[in-house]
Amino acid sequence: MFLLTKFVLVTCAVYLGIAILIDSAIFCIARWKTLSFFILKGARGPLGVGLVFFGVMWLMAFLISWRIVISPLLAGIGKI
Repeated sequence: MFLLTKFVLVTCAVYLGIAILIDSAIFCIARWKTLSFFILKGARGPLGVGLVFFGVMWLMAFLISWRIVISPLLAGIGKI
């Protein structure tokens, strides 16, 4: 049970870290270019672009946390 909790907490921490970095970058670009707002436009509209973007961001967080939490455990099991 503790392993799953650790995996979930690491995934959340990585996802929040990525989200904060992206928000900070958007804020800095908006201040630098004196933009009042930031809109994502795509071929399928802003909703599709946002879903794909945050889906890819979640997948990256999941894979990073997998490498941090699960890979060492599986490597330790292989040595037994």
